[in-house]
Amino acid sequence: MTEVHEHRRGTDNTAFAMRYASKAVNPFHGLARELLSRWPSEAIAPVVGITSAAHKSGVTSIAANLGVSAAEIVQRPALLIDCNANAPDLLASFALPTSCGVHEVIAGEQSLNDCIYPTRIHNLQVLGPGRATFERGTADETQGWKHLLRDASTRFGIVIVDFPPVPELLSEVMSLQEIDRLLLVVEAERTRRQAVVRAKSQLQRVGIELSGIVLNKRRKHIPGWIYRRI
Repeated sequence: MTEVHEHRRGTDNTAFAMRYASKAVNPFHGLARELLSRWPSEAIAPVVGITSAAHKSGVTSIAANLGVSAAEIVQRPALLIDCNANAPDLLASFALPTSCGVHEVIAGEQSLNDCIYPTRIHNLQVLGPGRATFERGTADETQGWKHLLRDASTRFGIVIVDFPPVPELLSEVMSLQEIDRLLLVVEAERTRRQAVVRAKSQLQRVGIELSGIVLNKRRKHIPGWIYRRI
């Protein structure tokens, strides 16, 4: 079971939850549709960042599954961006080579077209991290990152960015610029509540509000037939 909690802007901050008890229902389709249905522009796609409060929370898996589901919904291709240069697991998930990527594009060494790889999934493409991680960022690098995302958002139907955990991401605040929605992945029964509260507070201190929380790997502690009767 996957749950998605998101705060609606302009409301009383009451969270809604999408619950999927049946394996026949794909929760990632629901999340993709929710993100796209709330987006006001058809010409410019939403840029969705995904991060976590701790390592090994399943961010890459969530990003990959969301990308696959979005590719089945959007008219223009969906783009996944892997920003984990030290562990480019998103590239590995689709058996893609580690080559030029984000670093080369923002440095102006390669074009976005040169570094995007198609996957075996129809309508889904991936941009890897390249050969280096972001540092604190010069003005040129910051502008390069902004230009990359703006370019991608006009060419793709949705842009999904696989980020490292919040503690690492805070040293790369430039990475959060031009991100329209930021989701925090929490692994059920593993990620400590204090870590989630701390991550949210750290993001708020740099002016970033979470759009939602994805509860990953939630176990059923009662039989499925009881869930279906609730």
